[in-house]
Amino acid sequence: MENKKIFFQIQRGSQFDIIINNCSIRTKVFNLIPLPIMNKILLTFPSIYKMKIVNYESVLTLNNGIQELLNEIKEVKNIEGNIIECGSARCGTTAIMGNFLIKNKINKQIYACDSFEGFFNEEIKNEKKRGLTLVKESAFTYTSYDYVIKKIKKLKLSNKIIIVKGFFNETLSNIDSKFSLALIDADLEQSVTDSAELVWPKLSVGGVMLFDEYRSDEYKGAKLAIDRFVINHKDEIHKHYMMDRLFYVQKK
Repeated sequence: MENKKIFFQIQRGSQFDIIINNCSIRTKVFNLIPLPIMNKILLTFPSIYKMKIVNYESVLTLNNGIQELLNEIKEVKNIEGNIIECGSARCGTTAIMGNFLIKNKINKQIYACDSFEGFFNEEIKNEKKRGLTLVKESAFTYTSYDYVIKKIKKLKLSNKIIIVKGFFNETLSNIDSKFSLALIDADLEQSVTDSAELVWPKLSVGGVMLFDEYRSDEYKGAKLAIDRFVINHKDEIHKHYMMDRLFYVQKK
């Protein structure tokens, strides 16, 4: 299983759609489990989160995404500020980062920001109308604030992770913290723009902003937002480039 490519494509609000190369039996099993039952199983037996097939429910596992993120956390460990994640879904990547901070004794906290109820309805409709995405309007409604709070508690990460519920344009301005690293995984053009623009002033000198979905065929609006952000802030950016999965921007 170590060499299998495993990832979650979770589009339906009622079930997990899991694509696992050469693991069709497991795929069928997960597809048969309704979401409320799956949540209960995971919260009752939190050790399941650590399994490779689950990997804490992170969707950042392909193309070295997780490794790139963790490498950058190490790089900014001595830079002032916490970590912020814009687009946390079921807090899978958040949990991986939290465990990494504990293991490496890095004294930072993670702000996990999301609506925890899916995309803003008008925004996803607009993206679909413009041909920027074919994702269903129900995408990411498989998560909930109640679930992620319970999950973080079960994983004993409550002292490392701060859950911030709400849409980015309503919540990010109210966060009183500097940041050394920001993961912008907001998918849609306006959400990527809102989160990047609102977090950038709080990013420390030498801090890093990482964007997901730059090469995505599923969320084409992300690239538009990222390219525009780089142009608008070119005088404040030390360097920027495309990694295997994440787009890297470092502040001067």
